[in-house]
Amino acid sequence: MVRHHTAPPAHPHVGLGHWEDYPAIDLHGPAEPDELLDRFAALPPLFRPGAGWHYSSPGYVLLARTVERVADRPYAEFLADEVFAPLGMTGSFAGAGDGRPDVAVGHVGGRPVPSWDLATVSMGAGDVWCTGADLLTWLDVPRRGRLLAPDSVAAMTAPHAATGRPDEAYGYGFFVGPLAGRRALHHSGDNGGYKAFAAWLPESDQRLVLLTNRAEVDPRTITSALDTPEAR
Repeated sequence: MVRHHTAPPAHPHVGLGHWEDYPAIDLHGPAEPDELLDRFAALPPLFRPGAGWHYSSPGYVLLARTVERVADRPYAEFLADEVFAPLGMTGSFAGAGDGRPDVAVGHVGGRPVPSWDLATVSMGAGDVWCTGADLLTWLDVPRRGRLLAPDSVAAMTAPHAATGRPDEAYGYGFFVGPLAGRRALHHSGDNGGYKAFAAWLPESDQRLVLLTNRAEVDPRTITSALDTPEAR
């Protein structure tokens, strides 16, 4: 599922689409969990697993639901206990950030906007709030082999599915491919009024993190900093 070669239970042999493939879903929600899964299941097949690649946030939502069932506890609680606490990510949590004084407000065109629904619609797909320091710590999972067993780290960082872009593939939760001409593990993210980017370049052991509450910022532009002589 982390490779986006996924499908809802009603269609076990097809891939899930991305948000634009589900125009009836309101990202600002809320939605009933089972109703959301029904909407995923209603989409006609995109392809059989292994026959193609298509980025799918709904695939991550389905994965989060799977974690809840297997762990028999809420997804946000699972992340807090099994990921954030062991890594020391004390400034991180999953779920709605409404009313929290430590959460920045998202902006579009200079105006504040509400976040997407993170309790159900985007659970598992953009629902983690964290500090820049914590996101750097998260990169230590592949960088230092923290939290996961070596074989799991190897699987996480391996190129499993070609994305269609030159020399790039998708691993388990990371894009694997060139960044400023160098091999990198990276991923971007967005929510209503927010953008994020995180990358690790193994050869130079550089980490790059960007968090912004301005929707107009393209996180990939920060990679231009990697082209400077100082960065090399």
